[in-house]
Amino acid sequence: ASPLSHDGAAHQELRRDFARLILRNTDAALRAYQALLAELASAHFSHSGSFDLVADLVRPLAKRLFATLTEVPEDCFSDSLASNGCFSQMLSTSVGTFSRQRLQATNNRVAEVCAQINGEGREKLIKASIILGVYQSFTGAFANALLCIIARGQGRPLQSLPFPETLTTSAIPFADRICRTDITIGRTRVKAGDIVMAYLGSFDTLTEVPAPLLFGTGAHACIGRPLAERCWTLLAAALRHQPGAVTVTDVAFRDLDYTLVTPVRALVRVRA
Repeated sequence: ASPLSHDGAAHQELRRDFARLILRNTDAALRAYQALLAELASAHFSHSGSFDLVADLVRPLAKRLFATLTEVPEDCFSDSLASNGCFSQMLSTSVGTFSRQRLQATNNRVAEVCAQINGEGREKLIKASIILGVYQSFTGAFANALLCIIARGQGRPLQSLPFPETLTTSAIPFADRICRTDITIGRTRVKAGDIVMAYLGSFDTLTEVPAPLLFGTGAHACIGRPLAERCWTLLAAALRHQPGAVTVTDVAFRDLDYTLVTPVRALVRVRA
């Protein structure tokens, strides 16, 4: 269900099936997202108080969006961003062994989710991957982006903060791939067939990450980019109209397991 490398006709067919499923309910999903966004923005940013940016805003929005998109009950979407590995495990084994173990753990979770949802064949697998992967990466990207914007403008009204027109952060800075040809990188010899892990986190050092880099290009370009950008545009527009001043008070990040880098808790205080 989650091969390390997708190529050729099978990959193109898989992308087409993903696209068909996404497009089928995009309009309904966006309407549901926007309705909940208006409700949550008013509840959290129009009054003085504290709330969790992740648990009380981003996760509910992502859950409503993807539950509507996949026609799957919201309780199938986990509120936990539990790690499926850890930093110490990575240090004590090879990249290949770690990747295979992580892949097996992911496939086990896919099987568990498939048992809870309707559908047949590939469509059920696509829905499971959206529940387990897309939902989590969407949540992480939006939480990271909002946290960065608010933290840089600590205590300032949301109306005065510079919300970019498109997403500038990702929650997935790591990509597992299979090396196609023998190559030497620095002093390290990598052979064809070796599993390698590409670190894309260096983008974080750029002042502004170009959207094509953030969403990928070519055969592996993100299918969900138009949907993600539309959701970000709606979120940014809603927050630009909020007069409340916001301050970050506490943040906790997901344990590093070379999959996602995202806050699991981001407490903020609002002064209306």
